[in-house]
Amino acid sequence: MRDDATPEERPYRLPVRIYFEHTDALGITYHSNYLNFFERARSEIIGLGELVRLREQQLGFVVYDVSMRFKLPSKLGDDLEIRSLVRPMSAVRLRCWQDAYRVSEAGRAIEPALLVASVIDLAFIDVRGTPARLPDALSQRFASAAP
Repeated sequence: MRDDATPEERPYRLPVRIYFEHTDALGITYHSNYLNFFERARSEIIGLGELVRLREQQLGFVVYDVSMRFKLPSKLGDDLEIRSLVRPMSAVRLRCWQDAYRVSEAGRAIEPALLVASVIDLAFIDVRGTPARLPDALSQRFASAAP
């Protein structure tokens, strides 16, 4: 999680199980799947209904910067938890601190272990690719202590 997170900030938590489709020939989770897990968590935080409304208005989010640190691998059968904090950085940008933790190995609960730490920056744009102002409701939602 981000370095300056305060104790009252509670990350959104999304459970993910590692299936065969997520792994490489060695049974280790392929690195690009973490981007998919993080995207799924952001979609859940924003809400599919809200994403559909934005799309109807020809507005949406694009990723413009990603930083990921891979600490430990996950493997077939592991249960992960994606922890996410999303905050507005400007009228047109969001920053997402998203981490993947292993919470069980093949169904056996373990002490959570940090696997991947990421910072993902999003821009809010219109259909032409021009930066657009975040709707007030979204900006206020992400400015609160808990997404």
